[in-house]
Amino acid sequence: MTRVTAALLAAALALPAAAAPPPADGAPARILWSQGHNELKLESDGPDGAGDFRKVLETAFPRTAVEPVWLSTMTEDPPGDAVLMIAGPKRDLSEAEAAKLALLLARGARVLVCVDPSIEHERVELDRLRRVLRDAGAEVGTARIVDRDGALALPADPMPSGRPKVQDERAVFAARFDRADHPLLALLPAGTGIVFSDACRVAAMSSGTDPFDAREIASTSATAFSAEGGKQRGPAGPVAVAAAQRAGRGRFVVAGDATFLTNGFAARTRQTGAPVAIAAIRWLSEGLAGPRPAAAARAAAANVAPGDREPLVLIAAGVAACLLVAASLAFGRRE
Repeated sequence: MTRVTAALLAAALALPAAAAPPPADGAPARILWSQGHNELKLESDGPDGAGDFRKVLETAFPRTAVEPVWLSTMTEDPPGDAVLMIAGPKRDLSEAEAAKLALLLARGARVLVCVDPSIEHERVELDRLRRVLRDAGAEVGTARIVDRDGALALPADPMPSGRPKVQDERAVFAARFDRADHPLLALLPAGTGIVFSDACRVAAMSSGTDPFDAREIASTSATAFSAEGGKQRGPAGPVAVAAAQRAGRGRFVVAGDATFLTNGFAARTRQTGAPVAIAAIRWLSEGLAGPRPAAAARAAAANVAPGDREPLVLIAAGVAACLLVAASLAFGRRE
């Protein structure tokens, strides 16, 4: 072996190995925004869009890539660096997508789901999604909640989106974070509240011994009730409207409303649910791989997922080094 060959071989062996991503520390490398079921649109600045919420995400997680994703194209292995968001779907999952979501949760996926109730002027049929959540430990109702004591006095105008005004403004209420002691709540800024519109019940069903296995984390006042067709359904009492669960190795948070993330509702109520969503993402991110210092920015510029680009660079560098070594060996034989 010539000196040149030895030097090239040493350089090839010294190529840096792919470094393990740092822990998330409250920030995932990626936020995967579910598509394909008429979910809220992050790129929309209209009243029914979530463009303002995307700006909040980018401010709270500056090195996290926000990417669209389709459940139908995801693998059955949960991403170890991402939180999946399913926000405001208006169309149900297919049977194949429901089976995949259930498998992802069982294998350790982290998921934030925001589901609207089925109300008179806008039916939302999500039977398969509700079934997956129920099997994992959270029962999501369909009827809207009316809250007498928690109701907010809002302008009498129709919703900015042009949707019919709700018949009872008591359906717009301030939820309370006093139902459970949960580590997610510790991540909320002091005094944080959340306003829900046309929310539905979210009940934790798990009876496990782990105190954080399934917990209802937000509720209405004691006089609230579920209503359908203008009639009360069920007894009055505090109604849970959000829950945090552990399902197998996975975690998920369910909120019984998605309207609170829209541009129009935030403008109308002068309230935002963003701090709650951010705290949920931080809790869901615990134990995940976090963003690399520069990879997220490079990936966003090239529309490549943060974990996809660096391995390709290392492989290309390795191939180039091997070609140099081979060429040097051939040159050495000719000598």
